[in-house]
Amino acid sequence: MFLPLTKAELLDTGVSIPDFIIVAGDDYVDHPSFGHAVIGRLLESQGFSVGLICRPKADADYREYGAPRIAFMIASGVVDSMVNNYTAAKKRRSDDDYAEKGQGGGRPDRALTVYAKAVKRIYPDSFVIVGGIEASLRRFAHYDYWSDSVMPSVLKSAGADMLVFGMGEKPVLELCASLKKHVPIAKLRRIRGTAVLGTQAEAEKLTAESGYFMLSSFARVSADKETYARTFHTIEQNADSTGAGLIQKQTDNAQFARHNAQLKGIGDREQGIGIECQLGSSGQWSVVGDQLKDKTEEEWPPEKDQDRNCALQNEYLICNPPAVLLTTAELDSVYELPYHRDYHPSYTDGVPSLEEVKFSLVSHRGCFCDCSFCALTMHQGREIVRRSPESVLREAELLIKKPDFKGYIHDLGGPSANLRVPACGKQGEKGPCRDKQCIGFAKCPNLKASHAEYLNLLRALRKLPGVKKVFIRSGIRFDYLMYDADKTAFREIVRHHISGQLKVAPEHVSDNVLKVMNKAPHALYEKFAAEFQRLTAEAGLPQFLVPYFISSHPGSTLADAVELAVYLKRIRYNPQQVQDFYPTPGTRATCMFHTGLDPDTMRPVFVEKSAEGKAMQRALLQFNDPKNRGLVRKALIAAGRGDLIGKLVK
Repeated sequence: MFLPLTKAELLDTGVSIPDFIIVAGDDYVDHPSFGHAVIGRLLESQGFSVGLICRPKADADYREYGAPRIAFMIASGVVDSMVNNYTAAKKRRSDDDYAEKGQGGGRPDRALTVYAKAVKRIYPDSFVIVGGIEASLRRFAHYDYWSDSVMPSVLKSAGADMLVFGMGEKPVLELCASLKKHVPIAKLRRIRGTAVLGTQAEAEKLTAESGYFMLSSFARVSADKETYARTFHTIEQNADSTGAGLIQKQTDNAQFARHNAQLKGIGDREQGIGIECQLGSSGQWSVVGDQLKDKTEEEWPPEKDQDRNCALQNEYLICNPPAVLLTTAELDSVYELPYHRDYHPSYTDGVPSLEEVKFSLVSHRGCFCDCSFCALTMHQGREIVRRSPESVLREAELLIKKPDFKGYIHDLGGPSANLRVPACGKQGEKGPCRDKQCIGFAKCPNLKASHAEYLNLLRALRKLPGVKKVFIRSGIRFDYLMYDADKTAFREIVRHHISGQLKVAPEHVSDNVLKVMNKAPHALYEKFAAEFQRLTAEAGLPQFLVPYFISSHPGSTLADAVELAVYLKRIRYNPQQVQDFYPTPGTRATCMFHTGLDPDTMRPVFVEKSAEGKAMQRALLQFNDPKNRGLVRKALIAAGRGDLIGKLVK
């Protein structure tokens, strides 16, 4: 059976009131690639009942089951709602792959905050837990690209009782274990991988006695960019499972008023979503009404000022240490829960995002590469957790039995397909070094690059009856492949696991930019490309590389963009897709975009923020497109490379 999506479906299970209600920003796909399905199935496996509310729009949607017996769990979806709703140019997207028919417009801006406030308004006595990617990357005070401002923790903004960050299974399992011992959920304030709001006294006690660190306050990181960068560096150093608990004082009165105004930003007024905040008698902020209302400071009752200031000034985000990693056996059990691996039958027109993962296999979690623009470090950490080969093969056998399986496994991988083992023996035992990079522009001398396990798993999948081909689509980390002295894996990947083209991500050709990105030097990519061509010719296969590049990344000047255009001209490659740098929450590159500083070194970094400058960098990457001729010519002149007019553009 699918998890209940309506009260009628819940009653069919013999339950009238669910223990937990999961509110999700994505439509319900019962597959381990979707967080609401994973957490729902995990709760179910622990003996708790669950009801799902997907993409709620009106109060009636939230009232589908009434109040849950234990708590609401809220996530905005697989992607941060603002990233899902807007392009890097802040233009609203018309589609949404996580919605039925791919139809956009059904997910509110800042969905996590909107959903949580609606629940707290309708069910003020219910316990509310927020989680998922939006909660994870916005758990501390953070720069928000769409409002161009620093915002407080989303736990504060949403008015929830608890925040789960990272991959949520371990905290949920610990939560379930405590509930089975009849511990009240409100008492569960020290579960690893969770954050709560607390008092100054509580914060001071934790820093004095329990090894928690006090970060610079929201007020300080909002006012000073250098402080923001230094604080981000501390947060990032403690993002792995070995990290410490971190505490950050949240908003004062004036800042909360400004933040409340920011929440009435892009898209909210058009959607009529009520997010005005008001301090209730319990000391919690709640929603005023269903529609937006403009309330000035003068409208607050004078007698409330003292209470409001006190509540805000003494409120601290207490972020417990990251969760302990799942073991291989635990990760196996998560992926072998009884998923249907399909969208709920009520979605007659399907959910597009399923197609990419329906016949794919996840072999591991985590990535120790730590690219500056990637959110994985802050969300999953840099440690690899792998499934057992037996578990992956059992899942493959389930896929083979599906009536629409055509013999092709579309992917075997994770955040990076070929990083299945820890970077070194020390990392496997003690976790990543806080002050060192495993791989990036310069690899650690202790890196042990090996594809033996991954290759054995690929071979085993190829031998399964009914499997014609196993492809790799989640992205090969080409530098790691080159660092492996044994080229057997490279040769077999070329011969057996490419569907005509191999997508790789060199991201740029300028070493100045690649250092900022923490990506491999361009010379290494050139060696990889040459080796790929040699092995492809040796195999007699018509295959080619599809490299991805980012324009306007912090560190990229117009001269760097010209260098990339010249390279593309030399290799005769016309990229069909170019990604403008997108300052998504929680990444080191976003910190650079906001502060103009590299948080690791505190050195200045060039950041292109002007619309024209960004447009010129993007145009240079697609210099062959006739509509870009004017911008390319202008960019070449501005960069002092008029000599290239006639070569790159006529």
